[in-house]
Amino acid sequence: MSSELRVDTIKLANGNTATASGLGIDIGSTGKIGQVINATHSTEVSTTSTSRIATGLTASITPTASSSKVLVMVTSMLLVTRANAEIYAQYALQRGGTDIWNTDGSTQPWGAYMGGTNHVYLTQNVNLNYIDSPSTTSSTTYAMTFCQNGGGTAKFGFAGIPSQMQLMEVLA
Repeated sequence: MSSELRVDTIKLANGNTATASGLGIDIGSTGKIGQVINATHSTEVSTTSTSRIATGLTASITPTASSSKVLVMVTSMLLVTRANAEIYAQYALQRGGTDIWNTDGSTQPWGAYMGGTNHVYLTQNVNLNYIDSPSTTSSTTYAMTFCQNGGGTAKFGFAGIPSQMQLMEVLA
């Protein structure tokens, strides 16, 4: 399910232009939000693979200018269950099928990690905010992928708790 909201200017009843509350940013100036796309995916996706698979959470946006940035916000629930001494989940944000951010363990922390022998499973909230510069006015698709490493199962959108992706075009 996707929805779109476009706002050019917000005028108050007295004719003044509204400003972003508490930020002192004129909504009519550079940096305004051109459009908002919301996508929700409510199906749990489970994998025992060490190769990333699609989560089903995707959204597309068509920027109005090639200089626009896209703010991508993702929320979901992640679960790992271990079969061995340790397990971690890895997830990635992709644009057009190519990683633009991922939890690779070197530049970013692992998505969820569990070691030792005291726990059987671990849940973790996924809260990702990423500002992208797609440099295009063509339709651009963002998607989440994930996998497990270490032996066990990883579940994205655990227990059918809705995963959400919001795309906001920030005008230059």
